[in-house]
Amino acid sequence: MTAGKTAKVDFGLEEQVVITTQAVEVTGERRLIEVKQGATIRGASAAEIRNLPVQTVAEVLQQQAGISTDADQIHIRGGRADESIFVINVWSTATS
Repeated sequence: MTAGKTAKVDFGLEEQVVITTQAVEVTGERRLIEVKQGATIRGASAAEIRNLPVQTVAEVLQQQAGISTDADQIHIRGGRADESIFVINVWSTATS
């Protein structure tokens, strides 16, 4: 064999049967795919945002997977800036 070159290796595998004696039950609380939902929804709580090293909403978005910026435009998963919608719910638990 030579380093950096491909080499053909022939070998045999021995068959082995694995038996489990205990059944495993898997349950889920929500459907794997929401067919009525036409878009990806990602949420971040106020506590999560407070723990991020950010100062603006754009910086919060940049911390999320699949989001990038180019020429002051936000792109989600390679889409253009005019192909995305942002909904920001703001509420306060403080009483006056």
